[in-house]
Amino acid sequence: KEAVLMLGMQERHGATGEDAALGYIKDWIDWHMDRGYRINRSDTVVPATSALYLYDQLGDDTYLAPVQDARAYLAGPAPRLDDGTIAHAIFTPNQAWVDSSFMLGTFFTLDGALGGEATAFDQCAEQFRLFHGHLISSRTGFLWHEYNEAIDSHFPFTQTFWGRGNGWFFASLSLL
Repeated sequence: KEAVLMLGMQERHGATGEDAALGYIKDWIDWHMDRGYRINRSDTVVPATSALYLYDQLGDDTYLAPVQDARAYLAGPAPRLDDGTIAHAIFTPNQAWVDSSFMLGTFFTLDGALGGEATAFDQCAEQFRLFHGHLISSRTGFLWHEYNEAIDSHFPFTQTFWGRGNGWFFASLSLL
C-alpha cells in the first residue's frame, strides 16, 4: 500500500512541483532511513524507489544508500525461481507474487530512467514476461495472486483473482 502512495506522491510532485509533495516523500524516506531498513523481499524495495526519486530531485547522495542496497539485493541474494523470476521474499523462495511485479517494476523503471542503469529496463521487461508467464490465467486473462514453483500450483486454488494485485500489475505496465 505504501508503494502505491509513494509512487502517487512522486507523480503528484512531478506534475505540480508542489513542495509539500516532495516534503512528504522526504519525510517518509528519512523516517525509514533513521529507523533502519532491510531489503529482503520485493515489498522492501519500495523505499529505494522513493529514495532514487529524491536523489534525482535534490542531488543528495544520502539517498543513494537504499538504491545501492536494492540493486545489491536484486543482483545477489534475491531468491529466484528456476527460470530467473525474482521470488517474492527470502522466506518464500519458490513463490512469485503478482504484487512483486509492481514493487520490482517501479524500481527497475525508475532505476533505468533516473539512476542511469540502462540494464534496468531489460531486467524490468524480462521480469514482467516471467511474472506474466507464471501468473496469467488462460481462462480469464487475470493474474493469480501467487505461483508456487515447489508444488507447481497457483494460489488461491479457486478461480478467485485479487483485484488490487491485478491493478498493481497493470498500473506498472503504464510506467514502462
